[in-house]
Amino acid sequence: MRPDTDPPKNEGAKQTGFTPYLMVLALGAMWGLTFTLARLATDAGVTPLGYAFWQSAGAGTVVLAICLVRRSLPPFTLKHILYYAMAGIIGIALPSVISTFSVIKLNAGLIAVTVNTTPLLTYALAISIGLERGHPRRLIGLLVGFAGVLVLLSPGASLPDLGSVGWMALAFTVPLCFAIANVLSAKYRPDGVDSMALAGGMLVVSACGLA
Repeated sequence: MRPDTDPPKNEGAKQTGFTPYLMVLALGAMWGLTFTLARLATDAGVTPLGYAFWQSAGAGTVVLAICLVRRSLPPFTLKHILYYAMAGIIGIALPSVISTFSVIKLNAGLIAVTVNTTPLLTYALAISIGLERGHPRRLIGLLVGFAGVLVLLSPGASLPDLGSVGWMALAFTVPLCFAIANVLSAKYRPDGVDSMALAGGMLVVSACGLA
């Protein structure tokens, strides 16, 4: 290979400027919009199971098309299918259905705040199974974060009434599912498969489970 055709070195290190910040802002906007769209869909008569299914099926179709173009389709050996089932059901199907059911009874903003506790729960679970080491400052930050969320979501603050506490408790299972999926994915991720292919397999299994 000629020197002028050699691949660039440390390509990832050259990605500086505002691009990472714009990506984070775009992701945050899309993430927050998810629950508003779910509320609009259910108000229009779409069932929670149907909404969750088409989310997985639609996204899975797009991701698999990208994988096909890249010639990196997800492998479907028994080992990989078990991983897709674990990550797809716990990390996609269940939280999608639960959040869509919850948004019928609760404000979409409350659901968004609840789901944003995912990093806190992920860190707590990672410590509990030994993937992360506990650190006093981080543990204090973890407790403060949970305390802030509980104060924000307490009756009289954001919850409309005590009757919504049960729905709020159900909504908290959404970030718990995400956290469990994050930890299990980190622990059992198959080697030699890129993230796009894994995402495609997870979405396919999620759609099949919801169907």
